[in-house]
Amino acid sequence: MLTKVDCLMKAKHKNIVRFLGYCSDTQGQIEKHNGKSVMAEVRQRLLCFEYHLNGSLYEYIKDASREWGKCYQIIKGVCEGLQYLHKERIVHLDLKPANVLLDNDMVPKITDFGISRCFDEKQTHLVTSKIVGTAGYLAPEFFYGKLSFKSDIFSLGVIIIEILTSKKDYPDVKDVLERWRHKVEQSQKEQQLEQIRVCTKLGQRCLDYDPAKRPSINSVINVLEQTEIKKLRIETGASSSTALQASLVAVEKTSIDNFRMEADPKTVATTFKMVTQAICEFYAQGRTNVSLEDLHRGAYNMVLYKKVEELYSVMEDAMALEVQILCSPLDAAPVDSTAFLQRLLAMWKHHIRAVNFIRQYISMYIERTFITTNHKTPIYELGLRLWRDNIARSDKIRPRLIEAVKRRRGGEDELVAGVNEMLTELGAEVMNVPCLCFRDGAGKLHAAGP
Repeated sequence: MLTKVDCLMKAKHKNIVRFLGYCSDTQGQIEKHNGKSVMAEVRQRLLCFEYHLNGSLYEYIKDASREWGKCYQIIKGVCEGLQYLHKERIVHLDLKPANVLLDNDMVPKITDFGISRCFDEKQTHLVTSKIVGTAGYLAPEFFYGKLSFKSDIFSLGVIIIEILTSKKDYPDVKDVLERWRHKVEQSQKEQQLEQIRVCTKLGQRCLDYDPAKRPSINSVINVLEQTEIKKLRIETGASSSTALQASLVAVEKTSIDNFRMEADPKTVATTFKMVTQAICEFYAQGRTNVSLEDLHRGAYNMVLYKKVEELYSVMEDAMALEVQILCSPLDAAPVDSTAFLQRLLAMWKHHIRAVNFIRQYISMYIERTFITTNHKTPIYELGLRLWRDNIARSDKIRPRLIEAVKRRRGGEDELVAGVNEMLTELGAEVMNVPCLCFRDGAGKLHAAGP
């Protein structure tokens, strides 16, 4: 595998920030190793790139007055820059608006190659145990450690959609067209709306869960070029040019109209059943027999299919049911304070593990789209709220919890400390007391209260 510096030194393209140089410095430093002081070499490396005063695409996307003509040129420029990188066997792995700088002429330039990888000629993917990149732009396969050129394509799709909508979302084409209808130039309205339609569908294709179904960067460029030819036909009228007619045939061949974000009702029902089963199994046994990849894929597709409201409702109902089931053994827990607190804390830890499981494998894409946009309760906070309402504030459990803590006043008590940590996470006001234990000057734990 070529070194990163070698890759960057040969990367010269109008849509790539120019690499200027590489600095490396090694200094000796005293470090502790196996109880002994040893001299260790500390290396510092710096990559130097050209600087652009016009800011990044991240700032430009926030501008509500941005013109479609400039937006399209930015989309195409980013695509051409990525095409060049992939041709040079460079996978960026952290493509996002903040890593696209704009020069004085609004020409986009891809930057920040800190986690990029250079592939050998025959290399098609990279297997890693580390999750790198930026949340919201990471392809689903990042969570399974198998990265490829198609991982960049997913990030590109998020960028295209974000340029179109100012959001990391999965929009309907009609909604995007309606948003732009009164902003495009009247003299080029038909042509520009067609470009917007094509770019929206192209962005959607790039967001496919399956890397194999995402277009290659060459296919992306081809679609953009064909839309420009189609735009030219609209502007100039019908032409008998053989070359132009041949290009228009290519437009039909590269059509992306067949990409639909519509779900088969049976698929939706199967996914909802799978999600409910996984949540119930995880609460019951701390694991699920459902394939995590299938679960992840199903939840992701529900976002694309615009079934997010239903998916959120399924998760909410399943979590609420399982928390209520947890209440029963607590109601019947032994009177002994030790046994009661042990059971309570064990169930609390189990609940939090389940909530984190749901957030990681089911609601990840909902968190950054539906929940934020519609001001819904994030999954982790939903889990805390369910525990507060059903357990911490329960008329049966709350008095027993306070009484159990009061009985354990002397000396160091990790059970009380565990309760205190739980209440800190839930919000101390949940019990209408500031805290249930404290540490004295010697570091020992004591129960609070009279």
